[in-house]
Amino acid sequence: MTTYYVYGLTDPRAMQMFYVGQSTNPKDRLNTHVAVANLPGKDGDGHAVKERVADILRAGFRPSMTILEKTPDKSREKHWIQHCLFLGIPLLNKAYTVVRTKEEKNAMQRKRAAKCRAKCLAETGLTKRKPLEII
Repeated sequence: MTTYYVYGLTDPRAMQMFYVGQSTNPKDRLNTHVAVANLPGKDGDGHAVKERVADILRAGFRPSMTILEKTPDKSREKHWIQHCLFLGIPLLNKAYTVVRTKEEKNAMQRKRAAKCRAKCLAETGLTKRKPLEII
């Protein structure tokens, strides 16, 4: 059975967590974050975590890692990201940085449903829904 470690990276200058990740070997993963930050790359190339770690290193510090949970469940990273966002912690995690209200989620679902209906109508050649006939 694989053990996963859900971790948070913290900027020691502000003592603020800025990223939540998951690894089976957290020590190696922290070293990888540091090593990747030292690799040359374009500024502003969309790698916010890499840029933040590089900025911490340039300031003479090193990001710290806090183990949030040790678990056999690979899906717990998502829980911790959502939990931190709920607490107002500004994470740099790409996939989860947008927090939507219930109304926004409902509007997105209605939009997807309308697209699906339009596609189905186009594929069947129908232009309108016919009313049901009551016999």
